[in-house]
Amino acid sequence: MKSEQLWARRIVDLTFEICCIPFHLYDLALGDVVRTNEMYEFTGLVTPSGHFTFRVWFQDQEADPAEVVSAISQLGASFEWSGTNLLAIDASDQGIAEGVANYLWSQEQAGRLIFETGKSDP
Repeated sequence: MKSEQLWARRIVDLTFEICCIPFHLYDLALGDVVRTNEMYEFTGLVTPSGHFTFRVWFQDQEADPAEVVSAISQLGASFEWSGTNLLAIDASDQGIAEGVANYLWSQEQAGRLIFETGKSDP
């Protein structure tokens, strides 16, 4: 089981809004409202934000990370880094997500990077 510490804003009691882009957890996105137990472990999604999460891995790939960041920024997405090889991307709506997915897919097909979506079921 994967775990990750996420920045969040308390809404009430054990209900929080996620304030960062998840790097490792699936089926969660920036802005989602979630419920936790008393140990602050995720127990369920209360309200989805409608955001989409992507992750890009750069190690041993040919892509220029600065070029990728520029391209996704121009598409309207935001991003966060974990080290120098892992980039988490947030798309705030379906249109931005489709543009980001198409761009990343084309870069992966060219052997320039590896990416995945933040969804556990395609």
